[in-house]
Amino acid sequence: MLRQQKPQLESLNESDIERLIQLSTSVGWDYDYDEIKTILSSGKVFGHKTENGEVVSSAAIIPYDTNIASIGLVIVKRNYRGMGLAKEVMQKCIHFANKSMPIILIATDEG
Repeated sequence: MLRQQKPQLESLNESDIERLIQLSTSVGWDYDYDEIKTILSSGKVFGHKTENGEVVSSAAIIPYDTNIASIGLVIVKRNYRGMGLAKEVMQKCIHFANKSMPIILIATDEG
């Protein structure tokens, strides 16, 4: 299998909502525009983008007051797995949070 070029880790915003929906659909999740917009307005979303702008990974961190934060929306597109993208995007979320803030991971059987 031909290896993909490693995409760039970026902070994602509302202009990336449609690409985030495509990413979630690629793993069988059904996020819609309003759900992603709510996540973006509640916290911070990071992800990797290819040279042509395709979002191939994501993770969101949402702080709740100053007591706790959660990480969710952790996705890596299948043909980009094994490149360390999940580790990078998770580390970016963790570094975004307050150092003393406990963080919980929201996870499902799918990821």
